[in-house]
Amino acid sequence: DLVRGLPDAVGAGALEEAERTDEAVAVLDDAVARVPESPRLHADRAWLLLRAGQFERVSNLLVPTPDSVKRDPVWLEIAGFAMQGMGETMLAHQCADKAIALDPQCARAWVLRGMLAVDDGDDAAAASAFREAIAADPSSAMGHAHLGALLWVTGDRTQACAAIERAFILDPTHPSILVSY
Repeated sequence: DLVRGLPDAVGAGALEEAERTDEAVAVLDDAVARVPESPRLHADRAWLLLRAGQFERVSNLLVPTPDSVKRDPVWLEIAGFAMQGMGETMLAHQCADKAIALDPQCARAWVLRGMLAVDDGDDAAAASAFREAIAADPSSAMGHAHLGALLWVTGDRTQACAAIERAFILDPTHPSILVSY
C-alpha cells in the first residue's frame, strides 16, 4: 500500500525544496486519502508541516489520524513537536516520554526532550538529551545542531563549532542548520 503513495511522497519533497509547501501538502493529503493506513504518509505530511512551522495544522491532524498510526513512536514525536511549537509543553513532554518508552532509540524524541529542557532552563538535562539523540542516531543532524547551539551559549565554542559543522555535513539544506553554520 505504501508503494502506491511513494511517488507522491517523493514529489512532495521536490515541491517542498522548491518552496511550494502548500502544493506539497496537497500532494500528501491526496496520498493519505488514498492510503489512510500508511503511517509513513501521515508522518511525511506532518513533518512537512512542522518544518514549515505550521504547528496548529499538525495539531488538527492528530484527532482524525487512525489509532494504528498514533501508536507509532514517530507519530508521538510529531505530536510532541507540534505541542512544543504551540506552547503546550506538558503535552510535548508526555509525547517525548511515550516515544522514548516505546523505542529508546527515537533520536527525534530525544531532541524534543532536549529542546524542552532548554525551554525549562535546564542546560545539563538538555545537553544529556541531545547526546542521547546522537548516540541513538549518529546521523541526527538536529541532535548535533541543538547540541552545538547549546554549547555555544554555554561558552564551549570549540565543541559548538564542531557540532554545528557536523550538523551541516549531515543536512546542508536545513534552513536553521545553514544559518547556524
